Amino acid sequence: MRWHKREIKKFVNETFNTTVFALIFLFSLSVWHFFLGQDYQWQPITPISEPSIFNRLLYSALTFVTLGALLYKLKFYRFLYQISGDWKSFQEAKKLVWIVLVGLMFFIIVPTTVNIMNHVLSFGYNILNLMFYLCPPIGGAVVLALLYKYTKNVSQ
Repeated sequence: MRWHKREIKKFVNETFNTTVFALIFLFSLSVWHFFLGQDYQWQPITPISEPSIFNRLLYSALTFVTLGALLYKLKFYRFLYQISGDWKSFQEAKKLVWIVLVGLMFFIIVPTTVNIMNHVLSFGYNILNLMFYLCPPIGGAVVLALLYKYTKNVSQ
């Protein structure tokens, strides 16, 4: 397994485990609110945080397997070499392109993806919370199913 696949898999597993734990915690809070008799209200949540800038391996791997692979398939680097003229200027231009790609990944693509994922999880959480509020046995079954899935993944 290549290093970038290993890093991405590790990050996905960590994110999955923390997200499931956060959702189980939030569902248990909704159970508590239900038994206290509090009314249902829509709550925006953000269980997935953006990775820090120190995760350079993740951004480099993401850039390599997404934008870098796309430019390679489009034969951009061959075109860049032809307009550069010599090997040294090609390497400098390629380095500049790579810095731009990693910056694009860090400042635009990853934050947008995390924001979309948080919105989807927030929507799902609130729908499930409403379902639990309207019908407690369904909500309890969802909490138990998530708890089972989480403990099954942690034990593996």
